[in-house]
Amino acid sequence: MKAPYDEIGGAEAVERLVNGFYDRIEEAYPLLRDMLPNNTTVTRRKLIEFLTGWLGGPQLYIEKYGHPRLRMRHFPFKVDTEAARQWLEAMYASLDDLELEERVDTFIRARFLQTAAHMRNVDDEVAVPSD
Repeated sequence: MKAPYDEIGGAEAVERLVNGFYDRIEEAYPLLRDMLPNNTTVTRRKLIEFLTGWLGGPQLYIEKYGHPRLRMRHFPFKVDTEAARQWLEAMYASLDDLELEERVDTFIRARFLQTAAHMRNVDDEVAVPSD
């Protein structure tokens, strides 16, 4: 089996995915937009580099910056259930733009879902009282 990076179309597809994602955030997700710098050029480039390796392509991010330490890098931000939901919504919509084969699309969505759950750093789930 080819790496997801190759199956989705390589560098061009990753760039489209990331640019679609950040364009959506800037237009429709103020909660997430407030976590970004005013100019997202560097942020976009870093996510392109990260996702390239994360999807099985060249390890561009790791070669430049070392281990990504995703949770640590996001600790300054409140990543609650709503932020994770909005992140997934924007990322899934950007995946839709790529019109991927169902098998690879499902695989990538599942990995993004795991990542969004892992990135939560606020315990905001409603506790159910026990009797």
